[in-house]
Amino acid sequence: MTARAVLAALPPGVTASGEITFDGTPLIGRRERELRPLRGTPISMVMQDPFTAPNPLQTIAEHLREALSHPVRRDRAEIARRLVEVGLDTGEVAGKYSFQLSGGMRQCVAIAAALAADPDLLLVGEPTTALDATATSRSPS
Repeated sequence: MTARAVLAALPPGVTASGEITFDGTPLIGRRERELRPLRGTPISMVMQDPFTAPNPLQTIAEHLREALSHPVRRDRAEIARRLVEVGLDTGEVAGKYSFQLSGGMRQCVAIAAALAADPDLLLVGEPTTALDATATSRSPS
């Protein structure tokens, strides 16, 4: 819940109190539209449930392309590098949809997408919970 509170992504009816600042800017109590510019590049988040990400209507490559910063969005080599970085075989997953991957592989894709924007702060909620032998056996050495 703390990670969600930082980016005003709390469930309906839940409020946060206290103080969280990022680069001198207070975050708690800000409206979602005020925090939108901080999402992605300055602050990125890996959600705990890999089954809610990525978008099931996009291929994994399309999902990562959206997460990459604008100048490199069309760079297939960058997408491949990001997948390899989290231990996934690019040829095996780039053209697939999320429902075709194991939970562990989806979690790796979520981590790759969060890292794709090169954030200053990465918030994670149990990021390794769903990792399985399929995903972790392919980790680069």
